[in-house]
Amino acid sequence: MTQFKNSTAAARVPTFCAEMVQHFGGAEAFLEAWKDCIDRDLEKGGLPAFRHLAVLLKFMDCCEPEPVDYSRMSDEELMERAGTAGLL
Repeated sequence: MTQFKNSTAAARVPTFCAEMVQHFGGAEAFLEAWKDCIDRDLEKGGLPAFRHLAVLLKFMDCCEPEPVDYSRMSDEELMERAGTAGLL
């Protein structure tokens, strides 16, 4: 995760996902582990929950053909983008 966080290359997104799918033994297991982790961190609140949102935004940014200014988007627009990108 740290390697991905420090990388700005969009090519890291597929590599990261492939590594995590292999590590967890399949796509469904990876997504379930990610969801469980998000749920736990959202219960705690604060920085742990924020980190998940930051990674989702980084994923979305890497998948965009042109840079997007997320700071100008409403919460609803951010959630809609995450949903259409398959991140939620």
